[in-house]
Amino acid sequence: MLRNTDSRFGQVAILLHWSIAFIVIAEFGVGLYMTGLEYYHPLYNILPHYHESVGVVLAVLIVVRLFWSAWNIRPAPGAGVGQWEQLASFVVKTLMSTIVIGVIVFGFLLSTAEGDPLKVFDWFELPALVLRGSQEDLSVFWHYWLAWTVIALASLHTLGALKHHLIDHDETLRRMLGLGPRPENE
Repeated sequence: MLRNTDSRFGQVAILLHWSIAFIVIAEFGVGLYMTGLEYYHPLYNILPHYHESVGVVLAVLIVVRLFWSAWNIRPAPGAGVGQWEQLASFVVKTLMSTIVIGVIVFGFLLSTAEGDPLKVFDWFELPALVLRGSQEDLSVFWHYWLAWTVIALASLHTLGALKHHLIDHDETLRRMLGLGPRPENE
């Protein structure tokens, strides 16, 4: 089933969720690794190019996910999921999505701060957006700290999913993994 139902996420929503999650974590790891590279390291000029290009892919996936979510029904919360958990989930997911967009915007501003276009996998270029003032310094600061904030929120999101699965024994995590209902003997 491609589309969401009243009780389950569809395959497209699941694929978008896990693709975005994987890319965010990978981009964070690569970005952190890049901050420690010395100028003469063989990856010094290669990794930023791929980091920027994958960031553009991430932006496209987020836009697709926003449209897909807008045109799909949202499955009802699982049985036993309290009001406060629904609110906490909504707040964390909304913050995480918003801040990921901020990371991407500041990454783009950082990449184009000197007026050069951003080359996406050498397939096409995005024109530079140069603002007044210390664009590079501000972009580095916000890109770095917002990325850490996303990882902190993603950790909360993961802990919440694990709590539902391991402690509450409900269907929350299974639904996002595309699995059927939990067998009665579990």
